Amino acid sequence: MSSSTRLETLRTTLRERLLPAYEPLGQLTLVYLLGSLAAGYTEDADLDLMMVWDGAEVPAASQREPLVARLDERPGVSPFVVDYRDIHLERYVIDGQEYNVAHQTLASFESLLQSILDGKRDSTERVLDPLVATAGFAYGELVWDRKNIGQQWKSRLNTFPPVVKRECRRAVLAHRQTRTTPSTFPSPRSRSTLREARESERTVPRRRRCPH
Repeated sequence: MSSSTRLETLRTTLRERLLPAYEPLGQLTLVYLLGSLAAGYTEDADLDLMMVWDGAEVPAASQREPLVARLDERPGVSPFVVDYRDIHLERYVIDGQEYNVAHQTLASFESLLQSILDGKRDSTERVLDPLVATAGFAYGELVWDRKNIGQQWKSRLNTFPPVVKRECRRAVLAHRQTRTTPSTFPSPRSRSTLREARESERTVPRRRRCPH
C-alpha cells in the first residue's frame, strides 16, 4: 500500500469512526492532521490530530475515557487519557495504527495563533509552545472545518506578520549599530591622560648604568 493510499484509509477511519464518536461530546468546530505521517515524511509513525472545540472547556477526561476504551483495539489496556493544564490528550490503536488525539478550546487555539501574528507572547501560562502549535497547524491538513475558521486562519498565516517584519528590521539595525559604533576607541579623557603620561616619561631622567 502506497503512503497516499494508506493516508486516505486513515482519513476514512477518521471521518467514519472517530468524528461520529466525538461529536456528541460537545461542539466540535475544527479537526486537523499534523506531524510526520500526515506530512508524508514517513509511513511508520503515529497519526497526530488536533480537535478544536467551541466551548469554555474541552470535553472532560471522564467523557473521553469510555470513548477511548471502545475505540482501542488492544485488549486489557487501560484508557490512556491525559488532562494536565492546557494539555488534553488520548492515545489508542485502530486497525494497527496508533492515534494521538489532542484537544483545544477555540479560544485557546485562536489565542495561540494571534500571539504569533502579533509577534509576542501573551500573558497566558501554557505548556504548549505557541510557535510549535502554530507550525503544526500551518503545515497540517484540515479534515473538518465546520465554520471555515481553519481556512481563514491558514490564509492569515500565509502572509508574513508585519509586526514580525518590523521587529526583525529593528533587531538587524540595532545589531549593525553596535558593530559600527567605535566603542573600543579610547575616550577623549583617556587620550589626554595617556598623553600626559608619555610627556612625564620624557621629563624624568633615565638612570645611568654604573660601569663595571
